[in-house]
Amino acid sequence: MLLRFKSHQFTKQLSQKMPQKQKGQAIVYVLVFTTVLLMSMLMLYNSGKLTSEKMQLQNAADATAYSISLLEARELNFTAYTNRAMIGNEIAIAQLVGLYSWFDMWSSTMDFFDLYIIQPLDILAASSGGLLSALTTAMGVILDALQAGVDIIKAGIAALSKIATIGVAAINLVYSYAQEGMHYVTIFMTVSTLNEVITDNAPNAKLSEFGFFALAAHMMTYYASSVNPVSFVQHNDSTESEDFGKFMRQQYAATVNGSRDDFSLDRDGGFSYNLFTLSDLGLFPISAELNLGLVATRFEIDMDMGIDLERRGGTDLRYKESGGKQYYSWSGVDIIAMEFWYLFQLTVDVYTILTGWDNIIDWDLDFSFDIPLGIGTGQIAASSGVLNQSDMWDAEDEEYGGAPGDLPVTYNFIMVDPYQGAAQKMAETGSKIYTKHKGLPGFNSVTPVEAIDALQDAHPSFDFQEDLGFTAPYLVIGLVAEKEDITTSEDVLNSNSSNSLNMDNDLQDDELGTLAKSEVYFSRPTDSLATHFNRDDGRTEYGSTYNPFWQARLVDTGIAERVLALLVQQKQIWALSGVSFELPGGLGEFDLNDILQDLGLI
Repeated sequence: MLLRFKSHQFTKQLSQKMPQKQKGQAIVYVLVFTTVLLMSMLMLYNSGKLTSEKMQLQNAADATAYSISLLEARELNFTAYTNRAMIGNEIAIAQLVGLYSWFDMWSSTMDFFDLYIIQPLDILAASSGGLLSALTTAMGVILDALQAGVDIIKAGIAALSKIATIGVAAINLVYSYAQEGMHYVTIFMTVSTLNEVITDNAPNAKLSEFGFFALAAHMMTYYASSVNPVSFVQHNDSTESEDFGKFMRQQYAATVNGSRDDFSLDRDGGFSYNLFTLSDLGLFPISAELNLGLVATRFEIDMDMGIDLERRGGTDLRYKESGGKQYYSWSGVDIIAMEFWYLFQLTVDVYTILTGWDNIIDWDLDFSFDIPLGIGTGQIAASSGVLNQSDMWDAEDEEYGGAPGDLPVTYNFIMVDPYQGAAQKMAETGSKIYTKHKGLPGFNSVTPVEAIDALQDAHPSFDFQEDLGFTAPYLVIGLVAEKEDITTSEDVLNSNSSNSLNMDNDLQDDELGTLAKSEVYFSRPTDSLATHFNRDDGRTEYGSTYNPFWQARLVDTGIAERVLALLVQQKQIWALSGVSFELPGGLGEFDLNDILQDLGLI
């Protein structure tokens, strides 16, 4: 049987059977789900946009801080190269002074030869005459000719030294001005780089109030050496009268002295030639022993003596203080002497049954006496820094190639011209090669931050800049972006309309902020594959402007910078809630947390 139905009749019957109250129920769920979905999408968009802006802002701050520190590292490396060039020029003056002193020694040797040989022969010739008189006359002629030739060479070296000293002073003055110029050009480039890097990386960003404060603190402690006497970079000139400035010039002079070539440092390497030694005869030591059974005695006598031909000499950069200022000069000493020395040692031991062997006498005696054979001196100094006899007596034993310590009699020898000792002769006109030298040039240096504590302990008068975390050599950059410059859902949906789906994107002080910190630091390479950079003594080298190993890097911000940024940059007063410190005089602890709570601010 075939059944047939009309479709419209079946549909009508079904609709009549369904409850009327269930119509449109799914629309509510759809609307709620759609609203939540839209709000989630808006929140996701806003958080993504803020995260993107924050990353862009952080990148801009990092790039700015690193770029400025990199500029400063390049400036310090430029300073190191020019300082090394100036030191090299100073060594050239030392070599000329050494040459003059060396030839002056040979000229003096002829005077002493005349004193020790020709004059005694002349006395003998006066009584005997004949061949001896002719011999002394011939020797005198030859000696005068040799001395005249040496004196001509000395005059030539003196003339060359004057010209070279004036030329070196002019070149070093150019280097000194170049350092100062580079220093202030870096200031200009810092400002230019600051604006350029921020604009290129985050066009809507700007320095925050804290950023301006931190940058100003950095500039005052890095650049303004004329305003801030404890700035990181210091300019030291010949008129320096401050204790720390004098100390830095002494460090510079020590670097110059440490850079001398072998000829200037220790001529002939401390030449010594033995002419006679008693021990070569095999006469000593002498020993004997007396044994009485219960008691025994033994003694030993050792003695030696000899004659050595000694050569000492060197050129040193020294200073004398006048009117509260230091005047540096180059001075050279060369000595030939005959040294007579004597050694004596007596040892006596006693033996008893109760104590065994016991030493009762151990006596040593040694002395030496040197006789001058030639003494040469020379100096290039400022008029206020000319070394005199008392200045030479103050020289350390190891100065001038060890001449004061190894040959003290000859060094301090006092007789009439031309047989004067080194200390006496240095003050004479013939030793003053040039007395209008400008001294050490002005130069830039850095405060050795790694050694500040040690320096402060050794020199309480030194005044150093407190490390606040954002002062040189550190740099803190604080950037903010205004809320109105950040595109969020409010801008997409037109925040001026009454659209209920707009979301409020409040930011603290209506700004998005960030911090970045960098530092310029010194690091001498210690790579085993680049051993030519390594120090021979294996020691760690502090930062200085004598080696070009300055670099820049980003570092973590400290608590102090973050607290200040929250307070100044983000207007977060609660950042002070953890600040406390001890009051002076044992008055107790000052805690800002209590005050902020009393004021109802936290």
